[in-house]
Amino acid sequence: MPESTFIIRFVHCDKNTSVPYEEQEHTTAEAAWEGFRLFAEPDSFGIYSLIELVEYNYREGTEYPLAQLTFPI
Repeated sequence: MPESTFIIRFVHCDKNTSVPYEEQEHTTAEAAWEGFRLFAEPDSFGIYSLIELVEYNYREGTEYPLAQLTFPI
């Protein structure tokens, strides 16, 4: 089992949905950063209020923030 994983979390603008956020999990930092960059574009505005990239350490049970995009609602 790897020591850590990388998670991209997408928080939806629409608060009336049954799923307030989605997550993508990546096993490498490179893949996670590539995925994060794909959503750093104007099309994400209006769909998401927040996109964040975190590293989750299994041994410590801790998330470490790496990047965050916040869109005005």
